Amino acid sequence: MRLVRRMDYIADWSKESGMNLQLILEAGVKVLIGGACSSMNTEDKLFGDGTDTFLKWLDFSSIHYQPMCPWPALIPAWLERRGEYGPVRAWDTESWFANTEDRVMPAIATMRASGLERTAGVLHDAVYDVDEFTVKDADGADRRVRAAHVLAPAVGVAATQAFIGQRAFRQILFPDGLPWVFVFDGLPDPQTGAARPDDGTVVVVGDLGLCHERRLLARRNVLGLSARTKAAAAAAQLAALAADDPARRAATSALALAQVMDDGRMTLRADGAARLFDGLGNEIAKAGDTLTVPLDGLAYVLRTDGSQGSMDKLLAALRQADVRGYEPVEVKLHDFTARLDRQAALRVTLTNVLNRALKGELAVTVGGLTLGTPRQTLELPPHSARTIELPITAGAPSPANLYPAVVRFDAGADGAVTHEETLHVNLVTRRTVAIDGDLKDWEGVLPQTVAAEAGMERNLTEKAWLPFLPFEDKVAKGVATAYLAWDDAFFYFAAKIADDTPSGGGVRYETRDDSVYYYPEVCYEVQKDKDGKETKRTEYRWPEGVRRYTYRRNPDLPSGDGTDNVQIAFGVLPPGENGMVACPPGTFPGFVANKVTDYEYAFNRVGEKWGGGAEIWRLLAPGTPRKHFYPRQPQAARDGGPVKDGRLVMKHEGGTRIVEAAIPWSELPDVRARVAAGQSVRFTYRVNHDNQVAALELNANRSLSRINTYALHDLWSHSWEPQTEFVFEK
Repeated sequence: MRLVRRMDYIADWSKESGMNLQLILEAGVKVLIGGACSSMNTEDKLFGDGTDTFLKWLDFSSIHYQPMCPWPALIPAWLERRGEYGPVRAWDTESWFANTEDRVMPAIATMRASGLERTAGVLHDAVYDVDEFTVKDADGADRRVRAAHVLAPAVGVAATQAFIGQRAFRQILFPDGLPWVFVFDGLPDPQTGAARPDDGTVVVVGDLGLCHERRLLARRNVLGLSARTKAAAAAAQLAALAADDPARRAATSALALAQVMDDGRMTLRADGAARLFDGLGNEIAKAGDTLTVPLDGLAYVLRTDGSQGSMDKLLAALRQADVRGYEPVEVKLHDFTARLDRQAALRVTLTNVLNRALKGELAVTVGGLTLGTPRQTLELPPHSARTIELPITAGAPSPANLYPAVVRFDAGADGAVTHEETLHVNLVTRRTVAIDGDLKDWEGVLPQTVAAEAGMERNLTEKAWLPFLPFEDKVAKGVATAYLAWDDAFFYFAAKIADDTPSGGGVRYETRDDSVYYYPEVCYEVQKDKDGKETKRTEYRWPEGVRRYTYRRNPDLPSGDGTDNVQIAFGVLPPGENGMVACPPGTFPGFVANKVTDYEYAFNRVGEKWGGGAEIWRLLAPGTPRKHFYPRQPQAARDGGPVKDGRLVMKHEGGTRIVEAAIPWSELPDVRARVAAGQSVRFTYRVNHDNQVAALELNANRSLSRINTYALHDLWSHSWEPQTEFVFEK
């Protein structure tokens, strides 16, 4: 017998956890122990001290509601653990987002492909219901009877279990293209234990945007040809609504649904061994020797009759299938990394998502600029990417550093795609800045403006991007402009933020009194009557000798999400070389959320109650544990914390929040090394607010980026990956 125990219910960080574990082990049963509710709960609670003390006990890590973010499946030490139960198992036991029958199979297929060994995906209450009612026996006596009613999602669960079940995930067949084709090995042979080669299952999903939020997905920018038209109409309806219009919620959902392809197809020639089913287990008939797989937001299953060699033939047929309905290429645009008069060039990356060669006409325009060879004929091999550089030959720099670009690739009969995106010149100016809250030192530094509404930044006056001018009175919130500089001693950052609800600041985290977040030794329960008069008071005393470990209120965390603060982040190390596995086996980097951030800092204003001023807090650096710096959380030998050699000023002037900071290069050795080598650095910033205004991010909605739970703290919230590249001027 195995007793499965979740360590998130254990009371305190280390001492109490160890005591409880010992009691369980002394019970004499074999124990499968896990950390649960989220991978960050496990890391915060058990590994926040930077050691692997608890790793020998961590048999599984169960995540909840981390879509496309199977973090436990990417931690090398967990994957390499040795012992009676082997590596740490990555489970998902409570992500109930597939509670309709059509979403069960695509949800489970993607979860299994992402490295999760055990998956849920469906709430049990959505699968069946139990009613109790009274019936009469033959003698007329009443009798209570309980009956189970199977609900529609149960059909999806049954089909998923039959077709996938305990089959091991093997690979994504088209790692560089579409559709999503998930290949599962056959069940083990009872005699040899090896997977039966012709018992495999193939799950095909045309568009994962029905099952998962599109912004989380690789290939998120590729839509169906007709879906693009529908999405444009839905986006126009959404844009016509005021920001506070209650109808925006329904319009946002309508836009997400309009983006899902619903009319694509994949046609393959298959011998008599191949069979096609929908995600509910219904067989779809062949047309002669041809199978046509619909490409939409649903899952379809391909199986064989198990005859020798039939699975290999099926996979070969899939590779040669005729795929129709998608936009032919994915377009990604790179910001300029040189001033326009210094050999600047626009880089356009095109990925042919189809399994056939493409030939098409590329046309590119950038507002106010002239490009060399803006029109050209390109040939792209199947499932391949190509980056084209288009030199800037003429044009005046934009004072706002905003360059609206339009890219169109017309592949004739294979369709056309048009992509629009606003670009920047991403240069870090070489300059020494006085950190005093006066942004006049930043005059001439290229602005990096972000806005809550797409296109809003292009409609602002010069007050939005000139560092020494405040925002206009009518700009209450939803806009920020940042400036970057450097010298031999510091990396400098400044921002001015439209904010008409100034905050007085919060605690100083270096000297935070952790005890105030827990219940005191003596507490009282007060009962009052309808008039508010106290009628009874009951005293409760914490047991003597037991540490007070129960929170009385939510802790203040230095990441500052939900406060008036700013976060910045750098990415310098490539996937697979940054302390995390690049991707689960059989997939590709970017299929799931992987590690993209190497250094992260928070700029926090300190309230007068806690001494005033401001504080720079290191949230992440190579070699530090991933954590959130909860009260009483143990420290690691190399850890996050206050940057005492840094400089920071934060203040409010009218409706403008001002942030000015300097971080010493000793904090950023890997960034400094790339600067010295003349290499680019990925960077982003995030502006948080204390009044439920949506955060502003430099990389939001950029074609190079996507939502990644682990991009920025808090590591359970959604942030955009730092993917835009910056070059440091010499």
